Amino acid sequence: AFHRRVLQLLQWHCPPRFWHLKTPVHMLALDDLRAAYPGAKFIWTHRDPAAVLGSVCSLIAYTRSWVSDRDDADELGREQLGLWAEAIRRAMDFRDRLGEEWFADIGFASLQSDPVAAVADAYQRLGLHLGEGRGPVEEWARAHPPGAHGVHEFALDEFGLEVSTVRHAFAAYLDRFAVSE
Repeated sequence: AFHRRVLQLLQWHCPPRFWHLKTPVHMLALDDLRAAYPGAKFIWTHRDPAAVLGSVCSLIAYTRSWVSDRDDADELGREQLGLWAEAIRRAMDFRDRLGEEWFADIGFASLQSDPVAAVADAYQRLGLHLGEGRGPVEEWARAHPPGAHGVHEFALDEFGLEVSTVRHAFAAYLDRFAVSE
């Protein structure tokens, strides 16, 4: 409810027709999010967690370095593996309870190769029309081709993790959504 109120206050002079909220952290509290936004629909992008978790750990380690010189890379890896495995478990449980009609799935490769078509298709599956939003999505896609603004270098083993360990922790997710490596 606080989240909804903050958005209302931020946009009180220019109320949106839709709020597009994008953060994986929401997976930890989807029941609360849905209570605050009863008509919410969900686009779920899918990517191999072993390709993502090292990046997450690297970004967190970098931001932590601003305020601490503590080197806790292995602890950070274990912590993030547990956190995101739990987030995915909660999100899949929420989806099972809510129903498939509230979700549209996009594979990461599709989002990278043709983001406009991927978003338009997801909207259509949710009974929405991209409409005048198509132009801004196309403009963003042109300005942000994959790799155009650099590449984030990281490695799982920097955080005490192995690909097989990560994929094992996310096995149910990988199987359910046929997420490729």
